[in-house]
Amino acid sequence: MPDFHIAAPDKVIQIVKTFSQLTWPLCVEATDSIAHELSWTRHDNPRRIDVTTDLGVSHAYATFLNADGFILEIECFACDFIDEAADRSSVQAAYQTVKATVVAALGKTRGSRGGDSWWELSSGGRIHVKKLTRVVAIQLLSKQYADIERGEARLGISPDRVLGQSK
Repeated sequence: MPDFHIAAPDKVIQIVKTFSQLTWPLCVEATDSIAHELSWTRHDNPRRIDVTTDLGVSHAYATFLNADGFILEIECFACDFIDEAADRSSVQAAYQTVKATVVAALGKTRGSRGGDSWWELSSGGRIHVKKLTRVVAIQLLSKQYADIERGEARLGISPDRVLGQSK
Protein backbone atom coordinates (compact mmCIF):
# COMPACT_ATOMS: atom_id res chain seq x y z
CA MET A 1 0.00 0.00 0.00
CA PRO A 2 1.39 3.45 -0.89
CA ASP A 3 2.11 5.93 1.87
CA PHE A 4 -1.01 7.25 3.57
CA HIS A 5 -0.73 10.83 4.78
CA ILE A 6 -2.47 12.42 7.75
CA ALA A 7 -2.25 16.14 8.47
CA ALA A 8 0.46 16.87 11.03
CA PRO A 9 -0.84 17.46 14.57
CA ASP A 10 0.61 20.99 14.67
CA LYS A 11 -1.34 21.86 11.50
CA VAL A 12 -4.57 20.42 12.96
CA ILE A 13 -4.04 22.40 16.17
CA GLN A 14 -3.41 25.57 14.15
CA ILE A 15 -6.71 25.01 12.28
CA VAL A 16 -8.61 24.37 15.52
CA LYS A 17 -7.13 27.46 17.21
CA THR A 18 -7.90 29.65 14.20
CA PHE A 19 -11.46 28.32 13.94
CA SER A 20 -11.96 28.77 17.69
CA GLN A 21 -11.11 32.47 17.50
CA LEU A 22 -13.67 33.33 14.81
CA THR A 23 -16.86 35.20 15.68
CA TRP A 24 -20.24 35.04 13.97
CA PRO A 25 -21.52 36.28 11.67
CA LEU A 26 -18.35 35.91 9.63
CA CYS A 27 -18.25 38.04 6.49
CA VAL A 28 -16.79 36.59 3.33
CA GLU A 29 -13.97 39.15 3.38
CA ALA A 30 -12.57 37.39 6.46
CA THR A 31 -11.58 34.39 4.34
CA ASP A 32 -8.46 36.24 3.18
CA SER A 33 -7.13 36.65 6.72
CA ILE A 34 -8.10 33.07 7.67
CA ALA A 35 -6.36 31.69 4.57
CA HIS A 36 -3.31 33.85 5.28
CA GLU A 37 -3.13 32.76 8.94
CA LEU A 38 -3.29 29.08 7.91
CA SER A 39 -0.91 29.51 4.92
CA TRP A 40 -3.69 28.49 2.54
CA THR A 41 -4.09 29.85 -1.03
CA ARG A 42 -7.51 31.20 -2.03
CA HIS A 43 -9.40 30.38 -5.26
CA ASP A 44 -12.87 31.83 -5.82
CA ASN A 45 -16.01 30.02 -6.93
CA PRO A 46 -19.57 31.47 -7.10
CA ARG A 47 -21.14 29.64 -4.09
CA ARG A 48 -18.03 28.78 -2.18
CA ILE A 49 -14.46 29.87 -1.80
CA ASP A 50 -11.88 27.17 -2.39
CA VAL A 51 -8.40 27.35 -0.94
CA THR A 52 -5.39 25.12 -1.35
CA THR A 53 -4.12 23.92 2.03
CA ASP A 54 -0.63 23.02 3.14
CA LEU A 55 -1.75 19.86 4.98
CA GLY A 56 0.28 17.48 2.81
CA VAL A 57 -2.66 15.25 1.90
CA SER A 58 -3.88 14.04 -1.51
CA HIS A 59 -6.89 16.36 -1.68
CA ALA A 60 -5.23 19.48 -0.28
CA TYR A 61 -8.02 22.00 -0.37
CA ALA A 62 -10.62 23.52 1.89
CA THR A 63 -13.97 25.09 1.08
CA PHE A 64 -15.72 28.06 2.65
CA LEU A 65 -19.48 27.92 2.04
CA ASN A 66 -20.57 31.46 1.10
CA ALA A 67 -24.21 32.55 1.40
CA ASP A 68 -25.12 36.20 0.83
CA GLY A 69 -21.65 37.41 1.77
CA PHE A 70 -21.35 35.36 4.96
CA ILE A 71 -19.45 32.14 5.66
CA LEU A 72 -21.67 29.34 6.99
CA GLU A 73 -19.23 26.45 6.98
CA ILE A 74 -15.54 25.68 6.42
CA GLU A 75 -14.33 22.17 5.62
CA CYS A 76 -10.92 20.66 4.90
CA PHE A 77 -9.62 17.12 4.57
CA ALA A 78 -7.16 15.87 7.18
CA CYS A 79 -5.86 12.74 5.42
CA ASP A 80 -5.45 11.22 1.99
CA PHE A 81 -8.48 9.88 0.16
CA ILE A 82 -8.47 6.10 -0.11
CA ASP A 83 -9.59 4.16 -3.17
CA GLU A 84 -13.19 2.96 -3.14
CA ALA A 85 -12.16 -0.70 -2.76
CA ALA A 86 -9.33 -0.07 -0.27
CA ASP A 87 -9.24 -1.25 3.31
CA ARG A 88 -10.86 1.49 5.39
CA SER A 89 -8.70 0.88 8.45
CA SER A 90 -6.36 3.71 7.43
CA VAL A 91 -9.29 6.16 7.48
CA GLN A 92 -10.34 4.84 10.90
CA ALA A 93 -6.78 5.30 12.20
CA ALA A 94 -6.65 8.82 10.72
CA TYR A 95 -9.97 9.67 12.40
CA GLN A 96 -8.64 8.52 15.79
CA THR A 97 -5.40 10.48 15.30
CA VAL A 98 -7.12 13.72 14.25
CA LYS A 99 -9.77 13.37 16.97
CA ALA A 100 -7.07 12.86 19.63
CA THR A 101 -5.27 15.98 18.40
CA VAL A 102 -8.46 18.06 18.64
CA VAL A 103 -9.14 16.64 22.11
CA ALA A 104 -5.65 17.80 23.12
CA ALA A 105 -6.48 21.31 21.85
CA LEU A 106 -10.13 21.68 22.93
CA GLY A 107 -10.71 19.04 25.58
CA LYS A 108 -13.31 16.32 25.72
CA THR A 109 -15.81 16.05 22.87
CA ARG A 110 -19.25 17.56 23.46
CA GLY A 111 -20.90 14.86 21.41
CA SER A 112 -20.34 12.05 18.97
CA ARG A 113 -22.09 9.46 16.85
CA GLY A 114 -20.44 6.88 14.65
CA GLY A 115 -17.53 8.53 12.91
CA ASP A 116 -18.44 12.10 13.88
CA SER A 117 -17.25 13.95 16.97
CA TRP A 118 -17.87 17.60 17.77
CA TRP A 119 -16.86 20.37 20.10
CA GLU A 120 -18.87 23.47 20.99
CA LEU A 121 -17.06 26.80 20.63
CA SER A 122 -17.59 29.88 22.80
CA SER A 123 -18.58 31.74 19.61
CA GLY A 124 -21.62 29.47 19.23
CA GLY A 125 -20.01 27.62 16.32
CA ARG A 126 -19.11 23.97 16.32
CA ILE A 127 -16.08 21.99 15.13
CA HIS A 128 -16.64 18.48 13.78
CA VAL A 129 -14.12 15.76 13.00
CA LYS A 130 -15.87 13.42 10.56
CA LYS A 131 -14.84 9.97 9.40
CA LEU A 132 -16.36 9.79 5.95
CA THR A 133 -16.23 6.71 3.74
CA ARG A 134 -12.91 7.56 2.09
CA VAL A 135 -11.44 10.48 4.07
CA VAL A 136 -11.46 12.38 7.38
CA ALA A 137 -12.76 15.95 7.37
CA ILE A 138 -12.43 18.83 9.81
CA GLN A 139 -15.52 21.02 9.61
CA LEU A 140 -16.37 24.34 11.23
CA LEU A 141 -20.06 25.18 11.42
CA SER A 142 -21.19 28.77 11.84
CA LYS A 143 -23.33 29.65 14.83
CA GLN A 144 -26.35 29.56 12.50
CA TYR A 145 -25.66 26.01 11.29
CA ALA A 146 -24.64 24.80 14.76
CA ASP A 147 -27.91 26.22 16.16
CA ILE A 148 -29.82 24.17 13.58
CA GLU A 149 -27.97 20.99 14.64
CA ARG A 150 -28.60 21.73 18.33
CA GLY A 151 -32.30 22.41 17.63
CA GLU A 152 -32.72 19.18 15.70
CA ALA A 153 -31.05 17.25 18.54
CA ARG A 154 -33.44 18.84 21.09
CA LEU A 155 -36.39 17.82 18.91
CA GLY A 156 -35.10 14.26 18.59
CA ILE A 157 -34.55 14.51 14.84
CA SER A 158 -32.08 11.88 13.73
CA PRO A 159 -28.96 13.23 12.03
CA ASP A 160 -29.11 10.14 9.80
CA ARG A 161 -32.55 10.87 8.37
CA VAL A 162 -33.11 11.15 4.64
CA LEU A 163 -35.22 14.19 3.88
CA GLY A 164 -38.62 13.25 2.52
CA GLN A 165 -38.19 9.59 3.44
CA SER A 166 -38.09 9.44 7.22
CA LYS A 167 -39.08 11.34 10.32
